[in-house]
Amino acid sequence: MNIKKFFFIFGLLVPTVAFCQPQIQSPYSRIGLGNFQSGEVLSSRSLGGLSAIYHDRNNLNPVNPASFAFLGATSFDIGVHAQNYTIKSPKDQINNWAGGLDNINLGVSLVNDYNRELEGRKSDWRFGMGIGLSPYTRVGYDVNNTTTKDDITVNYEFAGEGGSYQVNWSNAAKYKNFAFGVNWGFLLGKVSETQFNQFNDTIFHFYNNEYITDYSYKGTNLKLGGIWDYHFKDKTKENGLRGDRLTLGGYVQPGFKIKTTVNEQINRISNAFGIKDSIFYADEAQYTPKHPM
Repeated sequence: MNIKKFFFIFGLLVPTVAFCQPQIQSPYSRIGLGNFQSGEVLSSRSLGGLSAIYHDRNNLNPVNPASFAFLGATSFDIGVHAQNYTIKSPKDQINNWAGGLDNINLGVSLVNDYNRELEGRKSDWRFGMGIGLSPYTRVGYDVNNTTTKDDITVNYEFAGEGGSYQVNWSNAAKYKNFAFGVNWGFLLGKVSETQFNQFNDTIFHFYNNEYITDYSYKGTNLKLGGIWDYHFKDKTKENGLRGDRLTLGGYVQPGFKIKTTVNEQINRISNAFGIKDSIFYADEAQYTPKHPM
């Protein structure tokens, strides 16, 4: 495929992500950046998440960038998912549906096998490239908790939504049976969290408190991957190979910094008159936590 067409098609598909935000309802997503996503495509998920060593001539495996060197043709993959799950506690049980966009990926072989064959050229080298967009983390929860002490009832509401996406650009090279790949990722995300404390009393008229926190994330990272195939030999076969192989592979992503911008606001609401007053506001506080390896 022509490289210009490659980026043109990908550019047309990326805006659809803005209208296909993934949905999730999990109180565990309140921790850290949220629930991390695997980034796997359907073909590797169907093999039980065999993403470290999986490679194919026609199918993509963006988790290990070395797999792009095995491509023999241009490949496109778009994935969506639906999930039904149950969360239980000693007192309650929640059943919910979630789903959304999983990934958009394009991969191309930078070697034209047909031209090589027509020209009679043979080479032990192969090259591949891929570009993709996938959710990195997801945040979605809405939790209520009510407590009563000294005849005063307080209702605590915790809610959050958002997440982060990562744009991936992978390049890979293969020499004989060994492939090595590098992926550059650009992380971008936004999360909004709200906590509301409401006193349900008509005597003391306590003030209700509302805490609003907005997070914006961005960062870059690298991932290195390698895949090695050993083809079992059989001298009785015409090509000298038995037809099966042993594959070893792996990938590593070093730790990286995430630039985080935080906006915080605290509102106090009169229980008697319903008047909201902002008592604290912090605009664009900067933090740079480090994502572990």
